[in-house]
Amino acid sequence: MSVSARARAFFPAVLIGLVALLPRLARLDLIDYRYDEAVAVRFALDIAGGAWYWLAPHSGSVATHPGLALWLMAIPAALSHDVLVIAGFRAALDALAAGVLAWALQRLLPRPAALGAALLYALGPWVVYFARKVWVAPINAWGVLIVLGIVLLLAERRSVGWVLASLGVALSLATHLSALYLLPAYAVLAVVALRRLGLGRFALGALPVLLVSVAYGALDGQTGYTNLRALAGAGTAAGTFSLAPVDFALWQMEGRLLPEVAGLPAAVPLLPQLGLGAVLLFGLGLLRIVSRRGRAWRDDALAQMALILAVFWASLVVTQVRAGSAVQPHYVQAAQPFAFALMGVGLAWLAERVGVRRARIAIVAVVALLLIFFSSGLLRVNEAAAARALQPAAGYRPLLPVLEIARQARALLRECGQGGIAVGVQHAEASIDEGAATYSALLEDLHPRLFPAGEVALRPMGCATWVIAEGPAPALAGLGPTRGPAAVAAPAMDLPATVLGTWEDGLELRAVRREGGAITALVAVPATPPATAPDAHWFVRVVAADGAPLGSVDLGALPPAALRSGDVLRLWAPIPGLAQSGGGLRVAIGRYRYPSQEGLGVRLPDGTWVAAVEVNP
Repeated sequence: MSVSARARAFFPAVLIGLVALLPRLARLDLIDYRYDEAVAVRFALDIAGGAWYWLAPHSGSVATHPGLALWLMAIPAALSHDVLVIAGFRAALDALAAGVLAWALQRLLPRPAALGAALLYALGPWVVYFARKVWVAPINAWGVLIVLGIVLLLAERRSVGWVLASLGVALSLATHLSALYLLPAYAVLAVVALRRLGLGRFALGALPVLLVSVAYGALDGQTGYTNLRALAGAGTAAGTFSLAPVDFALWQMEGRLLPEVAGLPAAVPLLPQLGLGAVLLFGLGLLRIVSRRGRAWRDDALAQMALILAVFWASLVVTQVRAGSAVQPHYVQAAQPFAFALMGVGLAWLAERVGVRRARIAIVAVVALLLIFFSSGLLRVNEAAAARALQPAAGYRPLLPVLEIARQARALLRECGQGGIAVGVQHAEASIDEGAATYSALLEDLHPRLFPAGEVALRPMGCATWVIAEGPAPALAGLGPTRGPAAVAAPAMDLPATVLGTWEDGLELRAVRREGGAITALVAVPATPPATAPDAHWFVRVVAADGAPLGSVDLGALPPAALRSGDVLRLWAPIPGLAQSGGGLRVAIGRYRYPSQEGLGVRLPDGTWVAAVEVNP
């Protein structure tokens, strides 16, 4: 390709990349944001803060994937803790991939066909949907890199093409284990590369794939190759054979099922149906190339490229049509770049049949329909859905409502100019709790502290704000909201001056009360917490006036690192039958180390050390 030809190919590619940015970056606050997305952002922030993950923790239900997706998101996370910035970075990378795809296809296909295929990729509904997801999943930019490598190797016999294709496969393997299904196609391409390049340049180009494969194999070998066996379907029940991968691959190229997954209404105006047309186009294009040129395709770059691309697409899809673990839609996501590149082959055949002028008109019409689709559907109706509830449609949870709660929390703190923020969740651990991961990432710069709102209410010293995540929060009963989502100013917890008991780490029991069917207790954190506090849980035991046990409850604990000087804890322990019992109760409150269950001593006001404080509330 001459310099002038490269320039002519470059500017349309840039334009397509800019067009791809529009649907990917518009209204990022409407992106699908659930547990997988929240924990991925949480771990990316951890990496930006100095953590190190070879593997992505909690990265999938089928297998544990390598950590490149997290490291990639850690780049924007190091610059900004804003989730929208991280999502925009992922989306912009995919828009860049659309431009590179256009640039690559123009090197071998007629321009209308190449640009048409790239535009369809740039505006394909499912491509855009996955590009706006912040989770551990295949990244299409690596697939586009493979396409570019195939074009350079086959059309121009350049060794850099083999290097780029191998790098794309290696990056795919390091991002998501579904890339293992690319290896059969990579082996076919390796045979072609070996014949064209010779052993030395071939081995050098294959090095990235070899290194990534050995590294992950060594990690997975420590668990008996659990993840690799899961992807291969080893040890799974028979009778799970399904054509779901083929179905997933086809509807990801059109728009089918997008409404119910992305929160759109059932009938979206002008929703494009490109799937069957795509199959027809590249099928006829391949048939035309092979039938017209016979055995000459072996020496024809276009024919070879089309067939190699078809092998890559089929490798990801057909290898998953087997008895084994259930296939998830994003496990065939990496096939998208190959599918749309093949559509370019079909469009080339179409342009040959109908003429370049008519082909251009058709391409402009399809692009216009896709732009109307995004402007009339995806970007507006989701906003209305998000305003109604956290989960307006099955399988869809827009970021907007939780983002608004985080904004309210920031505003509440700004009103007083001091204090802290506490997030009430089911489990006070961001790696396993969706609400904890969500709000700890959205409020990262405020260093929020988590507390299990079903058992403990944490009231930071000073002007404090609570963010209540989803689900009931009984520990807050009588103090404010008992069910999320909400952001509220945390009310004061009036502490009696009398100290009922002081534990080894300085925590002071100030009050024990009977509230309906529960026992509540107020605990103060001392002015100078110990440097090393024990990880201790609470227990509450209740005995009736006649000595009969009414019930007991063991409560979870806040991690010692979550406690600050001046904090107040409100324990909430529901006791069966307490509401119907009379007076004269004896309540014992104590703590034990976890997980050893060794009791933690408590000093009474008279200096006596006991295992638990006993009071009559």
